[in-house]
Amino acid sequence: MKNILITGSKGQLGTDCHKVFGREADGVSGVDLPEVDLSARSQCLDVLDRVRPDLIVNCAAYTAVDACEADKSCWPAEFLAASGFSVVATTLDASAEEMIERRKASLIAKGVPHDLRFRASAMEYIHQTVSDLEPFDAIYVHEALHHAHDWKKSIKSFSKCLRPGGWCFILNEPNLIHTFSSYRVARLSNTHEIGISPVALKKQLNECGFDEIRIFKNRIHWFMQPILIAARKR
Repeated sequence: MKNILITGSKGQLGTDCHKVFGREADGVSGVDLPEVDLSARSQCLDVLDRVRPDLIVNCAAYTAVDACEADKSCWPAEFLAASGFSVVATTLDASAEEMIERRKASLIAKGVPHDLRFRASAMEYIHQTVSDLEPFDAIYVHEALHHAHDWKKSIKSFSKCLRPGGWCFILNEPNLIHTFSSYRVARLSNTHEIGISPVALKKQLNECGFDEIRIFKNRIHWFMQPILIAARKR
């Protein structure tokens, strides 16, 4: 093997890989922050043009574990914006605006056109928070509804944000067993954790003006599987 490029070469894994591959390859090159930012497309292309590697070993990672946990709610917004959709992201904590700005900075660094905005809002009052905007074509709710203090009121609120014929996607919401499995964790962490019955969820969607409701099932038992629903507003 002639030439190897190791990204994240200053980390523990990258350092070990450099030692191992150094014994097998003709040439081993390493890149890491702050010299090269892998989220910047132009910098990556410059490195590839300079090194001309036969093999790339990626050891780069986001090492701020706590930040990963806090930042996880923003990735769907970034993905949808990068896919060409106009996105307004909402969450309860106003500090999430900083996370959204980091996501936007990442898209800018990669040269990806996007329209990504942020509004802080409780789910029960989203329709008031975005009342100055045009009705949405789609609403994407990912692992959030079970944290709402009143999930029925939340559905009623975001149904008011949709245009007629618009779709609501409720994805990866925990089922009934989550109420029991997460009770102690919720008490210790002072958070709101419940599981939602798919039957009750479908009923509430109907009452809020959704006439076409598709529930996607998997092989896990009905009381345990996460809820995946697509509903269209009449």
